[in-house]
Amino acid sequence: MKEKRKLPGQDKLMHGTISAIIVFGGMALFGNGIGMGVGVVLASIVGVGKEVYDTKTGGKWSWGDIVADAVGIIAGVSTTMF
Repeated sequence: MKEKRKLPGQDKLMHGTISAIIVFGGMALFGNGIGMGVGVVLASIVGVGKEVYDTKTGGKWSWGDIVADAVGIIAGVSTTMF
């Protein structure tokens, strides 16, 4: 079976986008105050959890993915503050 090709940076873009969506979701469900905290914590847990899953299933921990998650979280928070 052929390996599916990815565009360079596609994985990091997915990490950032999903983290931002989780932050938006928290804010949509709970409002700007508590929702921002809920979204940030949940996105952080999902990002770190994904890396833990990768290490448990034969993959490697990626600090680049964690940075992409953090960028997505910051983008999600900053775009809803204005």
